[in-house]
Amino acid sequence: MYTGATSVGRHQQPSAPSVRESRVRYRLWLPVSLALFMGVATVFTVWKTRVRADEVRALPDFPRLLHVSAPGWTAEEDREISDFAATLGTEHLYAISYRRPGTEVSVYMAFWEPGQSTLGQVSFHQPAYCMPGTGWTAQPTPAPLPRYPLGPPQRFTYTLAGEVQQVWYWHFYGGRLMGQLPGFLPWQVAPSLLREPVSARAPQWVIRLASNRRLEELQSEPLLQEIFQRLESAGFAERVQP
Repeated sequence: MYTGATSVGRHQQPSAPSVRESRVRYRLWLPVSLALFMGVATVFTVWKTRVRADEVRALPDFPRLLHVSAPGWTAEEDREISDFAATLGTEHLYAISYRRPGTEVSVYMAFWEPGQSTLGQVSFHQPAYCMPGTGWTAQPTPAPLPRYPLGPPQRFTYTLAGEVQQVWYWHFYGGRLMGQLPGFLPWQVAPSLLREPVSARAPQWVIRLASNRRLEELQSEPLLQEIFQRLESAGFAERVQP
């Protein structure tokens, strides 16, 4: 019995050449697999960092876009907006306020050139994070409109010490309008970055409109209609997909 079992066991053991062939195949497949992985990663990286022609935007001429002469309104540029350049990571900033009795409207725009910032870094400064951090309390927003200029904005209502701020906020990433992101950390913005066919180095810009009045009531004002029309004509509105 022992001899028979030993004989069967011997017949079941792989031959020495077979073992050597398996080791050779393993040694060959390992570098091939690594090379394939690196090739795919390189192609993906090039694809996600190549800025396409339709994503490119010239530096905005802020006064030409946002400084409007409108009857009944006085305009005042915010010269101190440049103080936030280091915090925001860009020197391309502009803010202007329009006033008439009982109503104030402020318009702010910032622009990041290709590769100047990341999606997470820009989203960190959206009103959903910044305004509560400075003491403003979120309130319910007015009923939405069926259509908005520039594309559907993020809408907010905040109060502080009796003051009210109605806010519309647009964040554009390579010409695509971004919704409110769940956060600004890499793993929170990664799904949006992978889902959108946009270069990781695409230019970004944000536009914020704020008022002490409901913007749904003001959006048809000639002042705001002129600003919206200028932004759309310059390519700073939502890019409609075919």
